[in-house]
Amino acid sequence: MEMIDNLETPSIIVDMHKVRSNLKRMADDVLQNGCTLRPHVKTHKIPELARLAIAYGACGITVAKVSEAEVMADGGIGDIFIAYPLVGDFRIRRAGELSRRVRLILAVDSLVGGTGTFRLCIAGKNRIRNQAGSGHGLEANRRSHGTGSRIGTFHRAHAGA
Repeated sequence: MEMIDNLETPSIIVDMHKVRSNLKRMADDVLQNGCTLRPHVKTHKIPELARLAIAYGACGITVAKVSEAEVMADGGIGDIFIAYPLVGDFRIRRAGELSRRVRLILAVDSLVGGTGTFRLCIAGKNRIRNQAGSGHGLEANRRSHGTGSRIGTFHRAHAGA
């Protein structure tokens, strides 16, 4: 107890036994229900904890923005979903660079909003998947050079593909 008493405040103390126990319980629950787990790192933003979640069975992680994805990639995470649509060419370019190092999934919330990320997909030399959701449990995936969703069809017709 003396070590804790000597800590400067504020300090964060993490009970790693409890963290591992929670991760195992979460992984077991997900597996029993036939699902996959991709936790959002917004509560900790620590690559070491993200790697631990993957070690316990998560298929990858979820982040809010490109800068968070870059930190996680630098920390060794190889499968990242950016949950919020990218606005601005500079973010899309950074996502393109990042996709050369990791498997990257990008959220798309509209046909217009997906144009930049779709162009990035058809440019090749990356591992990006655009993910569109209706918010009603229906999803449409658009993999680079794939076929299928209305979004992919729209973009081929309107993005110069």
